[in-house]
Amino acid sequence: MAPIVNSVEILRRPEDVFSYVTDPVHLPEWQERVVSARAEGPVGVGCRVVVTRKVGRMERSMTAEMAELSPSGMAHPRTRWSYSGRRGRLD
Repeated sequence: MAPIVNSVEILRRPEDVFSYVTDPVHLPEWQERVVSARAEGPVGVGCRVVVTRKVGRMERSMTAEMAELSPSGMAHPRTRWSYSGRRGRLD
């Protein structure tokens, strides 16, 4: 199966975009079905984020932990961030 590829041109500096998308407060603004998201502490590796999603007619919360946060720069030519699930189920 071919991968799904999508791109969007944003008229902002890459650093500004990275800062925006990695801030959990903004998650409902750009990820469909996310009702709310809040960080439990400062945003960074190890930070836990409670995300509430709309699943069918119900809302389900789960906790994820930021596993990686690498803005671009001299040491990191590419930006990366990732979360791993900790608690909660979406079924």
